[in-house]
Amino acid sequence: GPALARGQIWRLVTPVMLHANLSHLLFNVFFQLRMGFGMEKQFGRDKLMLIYFACGVFGNLMSVIVDPYKLAVGASTAGFGLIGVWLAEILLSWDVLGPARERTVIWIVFMLISVSTMSSMTPNMDLWGHFGGALGGFLLAILLADMHEQHRPQFYAQARAAAAVGLLAFLAGGMGKVLLFSPRDPIPNCPLILSALERLKP
Repeated sequence: GPALARGQIWRLVTPVMLHANLSHLLFNVFFQLRMGFGMEKQFGRDKLMLIYFACGVFGNLMSVIVDPYKLAVGASTAGFGLIGVWLAEILLSWDVLGPARERTVIWIVFMLISVSTMSSMTPNMDLWGHFGGALGGFLLAILLADMHEQHRPQFYAQARAAAAVGLLAFLAGGMGKVLLFSPRDPIPNCPLILSALERLKP
C-alpha cells in the first residue's frame, strides 16, 4: 500500500509471480491448468494472457483499497479472475445452454463450497484480492465478449456498456484512492521497523 501510494505501480503486477511456498505454487498451478486450458482454446493465448494479468491487477488493487497494509503474494487473484470469466460466459450464454444448465448450476455450487472451505482453512487468505480478481474477470469477459449475433441475449449491448462503466469506475476510483488517500509510510508501530530505526540512531 504505502509503496503504491509513492508511485510503485508495478507492485500491482509482481505479486502474481510470487508465492509463499511450494504448496501455494502447486495449488495455483493445478487450479489454473484446470480452468485455463479450455479458455486458452476459446480466447487464444494473447487474449487469455491479457485477461489473466488484468485480473491479477484488479485483485491486487482491490486488496490495497480495502487494506493498504495487507501483505499478500500469489497468482490466486488472477486465478479467481478466470472464475469470473467463466461466470460471465454462463450469464451471457444461459439461454443457449439448454440441458447443460443443471450441470452448470451444480458445478457453480461445488466451486462455491470449495472456495469457502479453502478460505476457512487458510486464515491469511486475501479474500478481497480474490473477490477483486473475480469481479475484474467477470466485467472484462463481458466487455470482450464476441458472441455470434444469433446467440446473444437481449441484454447483450447493455451488459457490455455496464461492464465498461464498471471497469472504468473500478480503475479510476481504486487508483485515486490508492494514490491520493492511502498511507505513504510503513506499517505504524511495527516492532521490526522500530528496532531497525533504533539501531540506526547515532
